[in-house]
Amino acid sequence: MNAPLYAKRIELVRAALRAKRLGALLVTHLPNVLYLSGFSGDSGYLVIEQERTTLFTDGRFTVQAHEESPQAKLVLQRGSLAATVGAYLARVKPVAGYSPAQLTLSTWQGLRKAAGSKVRWRPAEGIVEALRAIKSRSEIETMRAAGKLACHVMSEVIALVRPGVRELDLAAEIGYRIRRKGATGESFDAIVAAGPRTALPHARPTDRRIAKMSWSCWTWVLYCAAIAAI
Repeated sequence: MNAPLYAKRIELVRAALRAKRLGALLVTHLPNVLYLSGFSGDSGYLVIEQERTTLFTDGRFTVQAHEESPQAKLVLQRGSLAATVGAYLARVKPVAGYSPAQLTLSTWQGLRKAAGSKVRWRPAEGIVEALRAIKSRSEIETMRAAGKLACHVMSEVIALVRPGVRELDLAAEIGYRIRRKGATGESFDAIVAAGPRTALPHARPTDRRIAKMSWSCWTWVLYCAAIAAI
């Protein structure tokens, strides 16, 4: 947990809110929630106002939220996440920015119903993404470290490629070795394809075994990447 880093990012969001004359920003995209608060749970919304930051999630993540995002006020949802956040905003009565492209129709309807007429909604696409596009020195270092880690894993797994080895086994090795070296996981599911399946650019690993033939007669594709929390 890097409290000064998240505090700096939140202040940049607040500056953007002032420029756009918004009283609050609703952040629903989980990578953006992570970027702004450090919370890595798979269910949660963030509401940023000028005087406070509030993290909404459910009871499964109580301890995790306190550990990862102590700078944010924690509110546990009652009913749906959208209903809880909408009810909160109804009490605050802000002009609230949100990203339409990052909401389902069902969620949007739930928010509006719970918030009622007390909240004025304004589309505010790209506020967090604009911040994420500019990498800090520490983020660049993290990206470089992730690239080196992925290269090391790539070299190790290539050495395991031989006739009879299954695509699934190689994919499993990628995930295992990436985590063993300190990453939180793969940034996307490993792509491992042998023989004719190499024609599939996003092939999902299967139990197909690499055929016994010369290197000049068969091809295979393997991509792996380590995740960096940026």
